[in-house]
Amino acid sequence: MFKTNTFRTFIVLLLMSGAAFAQFATISGTVTNNGNPVANTTLWFSADDTTQGNFGVKAVETDQDGNFSQNWFPTPTTITQQDTFSYSPVTIHVTDFEQFPTPTIVDIVFETRKQDATFSGNVSFENAGYQSDIFMLKLPADVDPADFTEVESHFMAPQVPTRWASYSFASDANGDFSVDVLFGNYVVYVPGNGDLLPSWTVVTIDDDFSGYQIEMRKKVHISGAVANTDGYDYVTISGYSVNSGRPFKADVFNGEYDIEVAPGDYVLHLRAFFMIDDSSYIYTEFYDGVHSRDEATVVKAETDVSGIDFTLPNPEVFPYTVSGTVTDENGSAVSGANVTIISTNIVSNLMMTYDATTDDKGSYSITGYTMLDEDSLVAFAWADGYFSEFYENQATFLTADPVVYHPNETVTVNFELNTIDTTSGYGISGSVTDTAGNVIGFGQVTAYSTYPENFQTYVTIDENGNYEFPAIFPTGSTVFLQCWVGFEYLPQIYDGVDSWEDATPITIGADNITGADFSLTPKPARRATIGSIIGTVNPGGLAKTTGVNVYEGSMVYIKQQGTDSWQEVDYVDENGSFKLGVEGYGSYDLLLTSPERTDQELTGVVVDERTGLVKDDVSITLGVTAIGDLNDANTITTNKLYSAYPNPFNPATTIQVELANTEIAELTVYNVAGQKVKTLHTGLLQSGTSKFVWNGNNNSGTVVSSGIYFIQLRTQKGLQTKSVIFLK
Repeated sequence: MFKTNTFRTFIVLLLMSGAAFAQFATISGTVTNNGNPVANTTLWFSADDTTQGNFGVKAVETDQDGNFSQNWFPTPTTITQQDTFSYSPVTIHVTDFEQFPTPTIVDIVFETRKQDATFSGNVSFENAGYQSDIFMLKLPADVDPADFTEVESHFMAPQVPTRWASYSFASDANGDFSVDVLFGNYVVYVPGNGDLLPSWTVVTIDDDFSGYQIEMRKKVHISGAVANTDGYDYVTISGYSVNSGRPFKADVFNGEYDIEVAPGDYVLHLRAFFMIDDSSYIYTEFYDGVHSRDEATVVKAETDVSGIDFTLPNPEVFPYTVSGTVTDENGSAVSGANVTIISTNIVSNLMMTYDATTDDKGSYSITGYTMLDEDSLVAFAWADGYFSEFYENQATFLTADPVVYHPNETVTVNFELNTIDTTSGYGISGSVTDTAGNVIGFGQVTAYSTYPENFQTYVTIDENGNYEFPAIFPTGSTVFLQCWVGFEYLPQIYDGVDSWEDATPITIGADNITGADFSLTPKPARRATIGSIIGTVNPGGLAKTTGVNVYEGSMVYIKQQGTDSWQEVDYVDENGSFKLGVEGYGSYDLLLTSPERTDQELTGVVVDERTGLVKDDVSITLGVTAIGDLNDANTITTNKLYSAYPNPFNPATTIQVELANTEIAELTVYNVAGQKVKTLHTGLLQSGTSKFVWNGNNNSGTVVSSGIYFIQLRTQKGLQTKSVIFLK
């Protein structure tokens, strides 16, 4: 007989589908393998003709004796089995039905599928065998078992493990197990209990596979309250182990949470989601009330820990404004320039990107939103016919100068873009893809040229993955290229290397260079960092030379010992400092590479306690190579135009110029309309420091009007401009 609920379900299905069956049917049978019943296996029932209604797909389980019985519709039906791993696939078509209630008998025979290997091993807890069910899920072929972000998407406790699993078996009283399986990558799941955590592991079974050990872990609880959750749609808390390992997570219900974790030290990270006017926002915070993993208070959980509380701010956002101008090197407005801002803090506070376009006066204004009392952002500007620029005159997001802002505040960010001069050289162009051949339609390519000496510039990658340096490199110059396309890839140096020592130089001849392509490999999967190694780069004991940043272009890579690929990179700042995130306690290797120096590798940087996560004592010394030798500390290696002094002035101001080499130079004063007012020097200028005085006269000897003027130094290495104010 039908159970009441089942009967009602069928009536509803019939009414919804419009099917007009006079009666129901029952399909019964037995599933066997080699004459033995196949217990607790799943069969799938599906109607062949769906035009009469949506019957869905029904999962039917066999009992301990391999028997099954299902009330069904008297319509052509296909029966398939779920387990196509232990048994060869079977498909049964049922077209003739007995008159209800006489069952239609369908006996199904499974044939054993030839397996590739034996998966055997032991499950234990505290060095004793552990008896338990074990479930294995075969991962899709395109899932990389080393990529935890892909693999852990399969780490979800199944409601019906036997349906979830490709193979189901059990360990014996000693914890031993053995089962024949196909080659492949598997998630292995061992359920936990009130005292033990469930075990999730990944195993690759191939010709080299040997015995496998599964160690169960004690379960402890981190719990607490989250105050002021009203107005938030969803709040969750993650615990990241500083001893390395997968993160644990719990949702917040009724202002409380309870995370089940293994014993150890944890950094806790809260995320709270809410909406305002159909816009989604996220607020994040680390314990105890901070917004940086480096500052987070570590929760020690060798036993249950309670009272780890959070307090959410009200779910509201506050505006801030970034405004300014985009001009060229002459101070003229650049209209139609694009300006983008984005939060510097990649783990906290909204992480929204905002854009604007300059008007005919070169002005722009962007309103963003924040939840923090203080935050910072980076800004980027680009326009046709100009070199693009991160603020302030930087090539990448990683080297950009952060702009600090506060709620309800307006900050000014001005850009001065250099005009692209295509009258004196040749260009370089190429494409950017990943190793799978997919176009990467964003990012930048930076060029470092030995002639003019220490010349650096960069262009953006377009949406088709192409980049092009215009005709700016003179014949005989040597150019090194670097590609940066955001955080999913490490920067790559041409031709396909990480290190400047291994870079392929491009020599400029008498024609444009094409086909300088990049093929980037995605970063290796990395767990969330829970602290940082902070260090400094020491330039071989040399003092910082006048007018040159000896760290320009230097990068520091990091990887955990035992891994094959560099995992992350940071650019050395103007103070020689760098900061690299670490995933937990352990030993790390660092590599410093610079376009002007030999590579330096620092191995075995040990992080063995929380206070050691910030290692201010890490120091790397730069060696010198022949790419761009540093001479003595007084050598000038780049040209520089200094700001005029005094400024504002009347009756005269002094302008200082430094040249690395004796060369043709022009020092000129322009007004705000771009008209030449006074030529202070033109012709050969000796290397070293030179000073020029402007008394406010034009080339005719007449005193100019009060206002803003621009002093421009032009050499073969490019243009530099400073502003000055003359007051009568």
